[in-house]
Amino acid sequence: ILHQTHIPQTELALKSAVTGYQQNRIDLLTLLEAQRRAFQNRLEHLMYLVNQQRALADIEKLVGGTL
Repeated sequence: ILHQTHIPQTELALKSAVTGYQQNRIDLLTLLEAQRRAFQNRLEHLMYLVNQQRALADIEKLVGGTL
C-alpha cells in the first residue's frame, strides 16, 4: 500500500512544492518538509523490502534451500 499510494502522493506533493517555491508561493521550509516526507516514505518502503528479503533468507536457511 505504501508503494502504491503514499509514495506517489508524496512525490506529487514534492513536485507541487518545488513549483510553488520556484514561483515564490511557498517558503523554503515548506519545500524542505515536502522533500523530507518524500524521502521518509521512500526509506520506509526500502526498509520494508529489506526486512522482507531478510525474512525470506531466514526461512531458506531453516529449510536448507531456496524458495
